[in-house]
Amino acid sequence: MIEATLSVTLGDSWIKDIILKHDVIIKFLGWIPATDRDGGKSLVEIKGRSEVLGDVSESLKENPFICNIQMSKVGKDVLLGEIKVNQCSICKAIVGSDCFLTYGTTTSSGSLLLTIVSPDRRNIRDFIEKLETEGCEVSILSLRDPEEEGILTERQEEILRTAYEMGYFEYPKKVNIKELSEHLGLSISTLSETLRKSEKKVLEYYLSRK
Repeated sequence: MIEATLSVTLGDSWIKDIILKHDVIIKFLGWIPATDRDGGKSLVEIKGRSEVLGDVSESLKENPFICNIQMSKVGKDVLLGEIKVNQCSICKAIVGSDCFLTYGTTTSSGSLLLTIVSPDRRNIRDFIEKLETEGCEVSILSLRDPEEEGILTERQEEILRTAYEMGYFEYPKKVNIKELSEHLGLSISTLSETLRKSEKKVLEYYLSRK
């Protein structure tokens, strides 16, 4: 599975309206698109100063993008509830993209931080293109495959990093295999085999991404 973290600047939406009017953070705990139209519903948590949350509730009720809302105050500074909307760029993009939205929150800059996962990078590209078609500006903050992390064992990474830092891979070498083996407390044969296997893994990973 591929995991992408995106920064999304939204076009017209209830989210943009609320965060521009009120000093609050909106966190999305669940997101369900409507398959037969452009909207959907979200389970959201809204955090802000207690005196602000009353105004937020009124703004939500008056927002033209929202068709149904059920919110409750669950703490001094927290609102929790379901918001149903008739138009949602994120909902439209997620339908048919074969991506799963695992995290969403607004930021102090007014953008939306999203984390999505998908079996294929192409699905993530499709998701981003759909958002851009909806008028959103999207930046990829990170893109990783959790299953491919840790391609080296901890010991292999330590040995490879030490070899690199000591100049073993430079030309001419700043340290030879004997000096490196003594520094690491390994026999020359063990070090040579470990370096060969580690280099092979790194090369295979790099070439597979091309």
